Amino acid sequence: MKKSRYSDSQIINILKAAEGGTPVAAICREHDMSNAAFYQCVMAGSTSIFLKQSRRCK
Repeated sequence: MKKSRYSDSQIINILKAAEGGTPVAAICREHDMSNAAFYQCVMAGSTSIFLKQSRRCK
C-alpha cells in the first residue's frame, strides 16, 4: 500500500482549517496539493476517525 504524503497531524490541521471556514483553494495552496487530492485523500472517511481520536486525547 502506498504511504501517505501527509502525516496524521498534518491531516488533522488541514481538517481543522477546513472546518474553521478557510477556503479549500487556500488550504490546497498552503499544503501544495490539488483540489482533487484534498477531496480524495484528506476528506476520506478514515480522516474523520483521526480527528475524533485527536479530540478524545485532548
